[in-house]
Amino acid sequence: MQAAGVIPIDMRAMNISALVSGGQKSLMGPPGQGFMAIRADLIEQMSPVMVGPLSVINHEHWLDYDLTLKPNARRFDMGTSNIVGLAGLLASVELLMEAGLAHIADWVTHLSDIAIDDLTGKGYKVMTPSARAEHAHIVTFALERSQEALEHLRTRGVILRAHRDRSGANYLRISSHGYNTVDDILRVGEALEEMKHEQH
Repeated sequence: MQAAGVIPIDMRAMNISALVSGGQKSLMGPPGQGFMAIRADLIEQMSPVMVGPLSVINHEHWLDYDLTLKPNARRFDMGTSNIVGLAGLLASVELLMEAGLAHIADWVTHLSDIAIDDLTGKGYKVMTPSARAEHAHIVTFALERSQEALEHLRTRGVILRAHRDRSGANYLRISSHGYNTVDDILRVGEALEEMKHEQH
């Protein structure tokens, strides 16, 4: 869900057998829909957890309870689709494809470079690797008073996400996309520094 829509995904080149994603994050579609792509030779080995009215052969014969699965990806079809959601997802995917996923990937990697340099320079502990080949659009950094920082950032028009690791340490996450600007990224560090000065 984080990668699809931000970086190019080549299932053959990456040796991916099955790819599933919701559409509401990096694909920027409305919530409640997504996609699934499965290598054709694996479909016959897979059985859905639930059987829907369209996932079995002869599904139009309602009084014949033959639960033989369809021989293709339709075996995962649970019934009425979220048509409006799929229309929104299609429009978003078309926009992303027109912009070019390689261009988006280059841009968000550039924005992450800026975020890592800026936050590191301001003394924050950045968890995301600094090497360009090891990061894309997500930058995670440690911040003890993360909830307070989230509220302060929100008042400055900056929306981040908070996380905790297993030990309970607090982190904030910057997630950029093709529409974000350098100013958007620099505003994070500026707002955090502003909060520091207000506390002293």
